[in-house]
Amino acid sequence: MSQQQTLIQHIASLYLNPLGADIEIYLDTTNSHVESSGLHSSFRNLRVSEVVDEASQDDAKENRCSEESQNSAEDASPLVATTTTNATATRDTVLANLPCFPAHKLILARSPVFKAMFFTSNLRECDTKSNVEMGSSPHDSQQTPPHIVIPDISEDAFMEFLRYLYTEQIELTGRIVLELLYASSKYQISELEQKCSEFLEQTIDVCNVLFLHQQARTFENKSLETRCMNYICRHGEEILKHESFTELTCEEALFFLDCDYVLVSELQRFEAALYWARSKWMAAQVAHADSENGGATSSEQPQDGEKSAQLEPTMEQLREQLGKILYAIRFTRMEEYDFAKNVVPSKILTQEEIISLFSYIVTKGETAIDRFSVTPRDTLIWRVLVLGGDQVNHIEDVSQHIREAHSSDSWYHCGKLEVKYHNARDSSPSIEVLSKFDSVLVFSNYSFHSPSLLGDRLADYVDNGGGCVIATFACVKKYNIQGRFLSDGYMGVTLGENTTLPKNQNFERVEEKHPILHSIKDFDPGRYRGEIDVLQGNKIVAQWYDNVPLVVETSVRNNEVKLNGRVVTLNFFPVSNKLNAKYWSGEDGGKLLLNSLIYCSGKYIE
Repeated sequence: MSQQQTLIQHIASLYLNPLGADIEIYLDTTNSHVESSGLHSSFRNLRVSEVVDEASQDDAKENRCSEESQNSAEDASPLVATTTTNATATRDTVLANLPCFPAHKLILARSPVFKAMFFTSNLRECDTKSNVEMGSSPHDSQQTPPHIVIPDISEDAFMEFLRYLYTEQIELTGRIVLELLYASSKYQISELEQKCSEFLEQTIDVCNVLFLHQQARTFENKSLETRCMNYICRHGEEILKHESFTELTCEEALFFLDCDYVLVSELQRFEAALYWARSKWMAAQVAHADSENGGATSSEQPQDGEKSAQLEPTMEQLREQLGKILYAIRFTRMEEYDFAKNVVPSKILTQEEIISLFSYIVTKGETAIDRFSVTPRDTLIWRVLVLGGDQVNHIEDVSQHIREAHSSDSWYHCGKLEVKYHNARDSSPSIEVLSKFDSVLVFSNYSFHSPSLLGDRLADYVDNGGGCVIATFACVKKYNIQGRFLSDGYMGVTLGENTTLPKNQNFERVEEKHPILHSIKDFDPGRYRGEIDVLQGNKIVAQWYDNVPLVVETSVRNNEVKLNGRVVTLNFFPVSNKLNAKYWSGEDGGKLLLNSLIYCSGKYIE
């Protein structure tokens, strides 16, 4: 057993062991509204942010630096000195009714917040002073350790939180995961926060994606926010019709209805806006009626025809409820038929607005319009360039498989896709041309027109934030990229000799959850590869059956310089077996190429 394993076992043996504990943690859940009702599809019972006060929300958003950790510790610490006997007695009485967990400061100090709380000089003094003035702990003991009180987390969730600090093991469930996400963010346990985020990413669906997106923004969890936003972009029509959409605030509803990347029409946005406004208005009326009936629920109230009629808003009331959301709908971009058949009969617009909009639509923008936007939606577009040093039919085969992969429901394949290609046997595209694309796929089967010039321009492209995918034989001796791209280590691998395997082989995943491998199930990389090695500081995502790298992500160049753009190396020939039985085969080869290109583009990617 290694020394590290022995140490972990020793630390784990201290878990919840009162012997030697030098701190007691009390949980104040009196103000918590988190229910223990299991994982609901919409997470309604797990809205941790609803029970977090403003100071706690600030904690959840703090940067990972020692100064702010100390500030967090001061906010989190309840150890405020008291000077009266009555106050002390009252506090002891309160503590006696709270759940208590004995713990060890050195273990809790894995959190920068707890570390600052326990081991910063001014806080240590506050800790001791408060313990003395507060009197003895409610537990019977001659020497009682100091204590802290933590709000906003249930016993079950805190038990798991402590278990992770002691053992680095965690059992995540839908009932506690959001509480743990909040706690790991507040107390800056980044590894646990990542585990919670990954767990939630696997649960995303139409029912909960809006809520999870809001939670991700609250905790500034970019990975979860990214996954949610891409799901919303792809499933916008279903989400806007779902009940969860009506639970959004006005600002949240405005954000999604005005988001260009949500793939729905202006008519669908308009219908969703009316659905949201009507639901909000009716909910407000029910709440008002409940309050007038002494808290009786709406189900206990009379349900006569008159009452029902009162719960149907007028168009003026709907318009007031919509507020600025109405002007986020780009009526000017609607088809004439849709506007006449659906918008006009709703009577949500004034006669003056209808005439003005109709004139603009019919004349195709030749008449003036006020207040309503005339700008087309900037729909999310992936622009990729296939840069091949090969025969035209090979380059076209690669381009076509990327296009076909985009039509499948895979990972970030929302928005539109534009695929163009350039034969690098004839010339090297300028940096101005390259900059028009989000990412570039480079491969070869012959020598490039100017390998050094191409390498210099690709290096400049990546320096400017562009994404680059390098495939065989551009990463293999003889037909490889040269120039700065090679000499400065942008490729992330050493050049290898070309190898032709005697038969097709399977591949192995190294980074199982890496976005490039998302939905890749049916793929055979073929027989062509380079005998490459990974340069220090870079990551193998997948490998051949004999551990030769297949997919490599470049994190740094020259072992230390972080790249501005992303670079991925694919150690297989990207042309399909439709043209040669020795090339790659399977349903997901094109998807692997597209995943790599979108990942390198950095759009909506964490």
